[in-house]
Amino acid sequence: QSVDSTELTRKQAEWAEETSDWSAAADLQVSAGNALQAVRLLHEHKPDGWIEKLSLIVRQVTAEDVLRQCARAFLANGDDERAKEVYVKLDDVESLLGLYVRKQDWEAALKLAEDPSGTFSEETRAKFDEALYLPYAEWLAVHDRFDEALEAYRKSGREDRAARMVQELTFNAVVESRFKDASYYYWLLASETLRVAAKKDNLQKVMSTYTEQLHRADLYYAYAHVEDFFLPYTPLRPEVLFQCARFLINGLGGKEAPFGISRAKILYTLAKQAKTCGAFKLARYAYDKLLRMKLPDAWRDEVDVEALTIHAAPLRDKSDLLPVCYRCGASNALLNPASSHSQGSSVHRDVCTSCGHPFVRSFLNFEVLPLIEFVPEASISDEEALDLIKEFPEDKNSGEGKEADVVFDDDDDEDRFTRAINDTLQAQAGADEYKPVTVDAETLRSLYRAEVFCCKPRQQGLRATYYKSAIPDVHMALSQSCHRFFHEDDFEYAVLKEGRCPYSRAKDVGDFGTV
Repeated sequence: QSVDSTELTRKQAEWAEETSDWSAAADLQVSAGNALQAVRLLHEHKPDGWIEKLSLIVRQVTAEDVLRQCARAFLANGDDERAKEVYVKLDDVESLLGLYVRKQDWEAALKLAEDPSGTFSEETRAKFDEALYLPYAEWLAVHDRFDEALEAYRKSGREDRAARMVQELTFNAVVESRFKDASYYYWLLASETLRVAAKKDNLQKVMSTYTEQLHRADLYYAYAHVEDFFLPYTPLRPEVLFQCARFLINGLGGKEAPFGISRAKILYTLAKQAKTCGAFKLARYAYDKLLRMKLPDAWRDEVDVEALTIHAAPLRDKSDLLPVCYRCGASNALLNPASSHSQGSSVHRDVCTSCGHPFVRSFLNFEVLPLIEFVPEASISDEEALDLIKEFPEDKNSGEGKEADVVFDDDDDEDRFTRAINDTLQAQAGADEYKPVTVDAETLRSLYRAEVFCCKPRQQGLRATYYKSAIPDVHMALSQSCHRFFHEDDFEYAVLKEGRCPYSRAKDVGDFGTV
């Protein structure tokens, strides 16, 4: 009798279809156990109240094909909330995620994808990464949230898109004369280069590219100060502009300046500030260079006059302006002589002309800081090196508060670190073949932790870089996010003022002191 009843209901449904009573036909099809046909009828003919009838079917049935047909009908009608209800009932996380992405409901999509209680397979997780984070990254980029977009591109597995976005941002920043932004984007690009190389296990192959990108970030960062000099008002002191211009001339060498950086503006700034600071020989050099350039008409008369009057000044620079190398003790010229004839070279020339040790500068006022680079012996891991440095030294008070005494004699009482410096200098062929000071376990144990800075490795497979303060009374800060040094007071003020590291823009600066 039940079969007869079902057959009768089907016949009634067919009769209702013939008379175009679609709502009744759908109800009868459901009663006859053919919910899929009921959904098709409702979706195709859309009688009054058809959405509510579909919702009722969703609550009554459990068959997957029926529920998916309902979801498709809801989506076609633009009813995302009811479609969501279907996907939740099906526990179809992938379709639900696609729905959130289509609606640009990123908060819900991210919450779903990153739910720690979700037991998703690696294959499903990979689908999430591409289906969610790629469109999310593009949405973030359109809304000028570039840092978040970069992270989203990384999660989507599209490092190529991340690199391309940073390159475009860098180019646009330079075109718009936003040189600090250009510096920041170059730093991001360098970090991305290293991160991708670490994933592919080819760090050594990209180190030259990485170093060049970091160097360009430094150049643009310093050049932003030079551009500020040409504003109607600049708060920068002449000494800061002088050091920036020196850093740029040495850093550029004989190479062509990167796009957007004007060598003429650097030389003009250098000439004006060198004269103000008493570096008359350097000012004369800068004006001589400017006279050989095609200058703006507004500059020409002034440069001609200044180039003549500078000859009345002494033919020397103030001795207290000359940078001293804290590793070898040599006094250097204000400009590295190699900078004028290193055409095509990618070598960074802001180094000691005697031993090749790079000058470590504060990236707020660009003064040379009293730091000496060193590395532990290859057999000593970074963890072991830090443990040795943190050990209590045998003679703690012997050198506290005194300037490091870099000497070259063989006195028996010279400290171990000085001997390590002398050994490295003797083994090094010249300034062009610079090698950092290499120290053994006993030397590490003899160091005071309050005088040592450690730049933690950026990626696995790289070693940390260490610096020893040659003048402990000079308080310095190290930003671990970018491995740039600052005077401690200047850094703390900048972080309090801006709420982030002035170079890397990292909001969490962490521990910026010694080890």
